This record gives sequence, structure tokens and C-alpha cells, in this order.
Amino acid sequence: MLASTVHGEMRDKDIEAIPGSPPDLRRLPPGCSFAPRCRYAVTACTATVPDSVPVTPGHFAACSRVGEIAAGDAGAGKTQSAGRPPPDPPQAMLA
Repeated sequence: MLASTVHGEMRDKDIEAIPGSPPDLRRLPPGCSFAPRCRYAVTACTATVPDSVPVTPGHFAACSRVGEIAAGDAGAGKTQSAGRPPPDPPQAMLA
């Protein structure tokens, strides 16, 4: 999701599109509401709503895999949504 945002480091770079449609807020999917559109999603993401955890001072992520993603381990032996390989972690998660 962070790859689809614009910030100072994005000058002269393409913004990554997020596939799919936003969830219907009247009928949220079970678990993480971003799981159907997240390239890092695994089966466990549809089972429970993740807690919000601090990533950097003043920034939080509600993702049960944020540690794996930031460490670059998100794709190790896991099937990604839509059959895509995992991308490099967003730079904001590495800070």
C-alpha cells in the first residue's frame, strides 16, 4: 500500500497501482480488510484482524506481517496473492 503513495522520495518514479477495488465498508471481509488486495497476504491474513503496531516513531501499521515485510522475508516460502512474487519492501517500512 505504501508503494501507491506519493512522498518526497518518489520524484521521477512511477506510483504503483493497487489492484482490485476497495472493500465494501458495509460488508468488510473477514480478517484484514486489505488482504484481498495485498500482495503480501497469506491465508492467516483472512482469519484475524491485525493489531496496530508502531513501525517508526509516530507511524503505525495494522499488519500481522509487517516485521517480515520490513526484514525482506515476506516471500520466503509463501504463496503471494494473484501469484505475484513479493516486491521489495517499501522504503518507509525500512526506516
